[in-house]
Amino acid sequence: MLLLHSPSAAVAAVLIAVLTWALCGITFKASRCRFEIYAWDFFTGAALIAVLAFFTVGTQGQGVTAPENLAIVEMDLLGPPLLAGAVTALGLYFAMALASIAGVAPALLATGGIACSVHLLESLWTAPRVDSNAAHAAALLALAAAGLAFVAIASPRAEGVQPSGRRTALSVTFGIAGGLFLGLPFRVMGVAHSDEIGLQAYPLALLITLGAFGSAIIYGLFFINLPVRHEPIAVARFFRAPGQHAAGLAGGALWGLGLVLLLLTLDAPPDHGLSAHGAAIAAYGSAVLGAGFGLLYRAERQTRLRVALLCASIGAFVAALGLRGGALGLLGGMLGIMPDG
Repeated sequence: MLLLHSPSAAVAAVLIAVLTWALCGITFKASRCRFEIYAWDFFTGAALIAVLAFFTVGTQGQGVTAPENLAIVEMDLLGPPLLAGAVTALGLYFAMALASIAGVAPALLATGGIACSVHLLESLWTAPRVDSNAAHAAALLALAAAGLAFVAIASPRAEGVQPSGRRTALSVTFGIAGGLFLGLPFRVMGVAHSDEIGLQAYPLALLITLGAFGSAIIYGLFFINLPVRHEPIAVARFFRAPGQHAAGLAGGALWGLGLVLLLLTLDAPPDHGLSAHGAAIAAYGSAVLGAGFGLLYRAERQTRLRVALLCASIGAFVAALGLRGGALGLLGGMLGIMPDG
């Protein structure tokens, strides 16, 4: 299978992955359908990209092919990626629900900040060599970024338009739930690579996206019958709106491509690849960039107070990512890249 064999290729893969994940928010804003339908399209597009990569570039090059790698690994290694996909899909569902209420930028900053803090605190428990003071400070900054995003959500979106208490409560609930679920799956990447014969990038991406796709069907049935906004909708509506699926499929394809590229960096040689921690930080960096895109997008330009709060949230998030790696980490926080130290 085709892998990354040079530092420049690994850096390019991370940059493209961060950009593709950041652009997912734009496809959400461009969608003309409700988020419940968008989500089904999203996870369908992600799975299609993973399947395509598995059977094309995963079978090219030298060494073990992706189908061969999937066939020889122990069965115990197949469950965690499927579970990670299901957990990730649930976290993304909550994030999309929040975005449908409060906007893309607040949703990314709220869920991303909480997820980042969960990941950093989890790394303290599982990696004794981690600088605990820096990790604690970074986790607090990430929580502060989420808190500022929640304050922005509770502030008026337009002059004289105050959000209802129910909408604010739902936003906080979805943001916390989404952040908690999105902060957990990255450890699976390390588990899948812990054995001598572990899952490599293409089969790992395939299992994660299939787990997300399968569970998204169940989550979607829940959300369309107990909708966040509007009235319940019939499943048949998904098939009656052929012109509304492009944005969701495009967003999922971008997310699936970014996932494959990030996982490829895990398979790269240690001197220029990423660890599971580095891949996680790259994902949180993409949330920062996506929030910036959301602020630049015309539909996200609202009151000055709201924009100021979101900008402050972005600043706290970047500082949290930078604190984990000094000056290089600060640059990484801005670009979604992080050293593994």
